[in-house]
Amino acid sequence: MKYPITAALLAATIAAPAVAQVTGPGTVMCGDYGAPADGMPEEFSQFAFLIGDYVVQFRNWDAAAGDWGEPQPFTARWNGRYGLSGRTIIDEWFDPGFGYRP
Repeated sequence: MKYPITAALLAATIAAPAVAQVTGPGTVMCGDYGAPADGMPEEFSQFAFLIGDYVVQFRNWDAAAGDWGEPQPFTARWNGRYGLSGRTIIDEWFDPGFGYRP
């Protein structure tokens, strides 16, 4: 093979397990959101609504009733902050995890 290091890195990436971020009791919110970098285009501000810590409540759609069902007894967390010295927005989703579901 012409590029053995590339092949080894690719194999390690494919074989590596995905690590889920789970939320539950004791989960700490981010709180440090950073700030946009100086000189960013005005259009960058249209994504500012993503910045912050959010607790997400789940509801299932009841097609027969044509309405949302009752809230589920578990929540997830969504976190948005500025990254790369304020040049991008980092969006993180923390799944409730099956251990926190009834």
